[in-house]
Amino acid sequence: MVNYEARLAVSNPSGLLRPGMTATATIATEQTQAGLLVPNGALRFKPDAAAQPQGGGLQIRAGLQEEEQKATIGVGSRQQIYVLKGDGTLEKIDVTVGPSNGRLTVVTSSKLKPGMKVVTGMKAKGKK
Repeated sequence: MVNYEARLAVSNPSGLLRPGMTATATIATEQTQAGLLVPNGALRFKPDAAAQPQGGGLQIRAGLQEEEQKATIGVGSRQQIYVLKGDGTLEKIDVTVGPSNGRLTVVTSSKLKPGMKVVTGMKAKGKK
């Protein structure tokens, strides 16, 4: 936790506040519109047409990985992300990009719903 000393001028019509009293405040520096957060890797992911899963051979990786790096996609741009459908295939969804914290980005889309598995990469399955 970080503490900062600040001097504030506030209205005190009922006289409840006294000089020297302490207070805790949350200061919002930015507010985003309604949207969903996706890992930045989802905005960079482009599947190889030959790599579409056909019931084996490939494993879909969904979610945030530690090696994720900042996306180079501007706020307000239109991008595509891919979600994993129940049958193991990928569905492309158009999204509008919002602000990012460097790992997660706000996106809006009428087709993207909470709980969908957003794809960030694919890797070959290991042999047993």
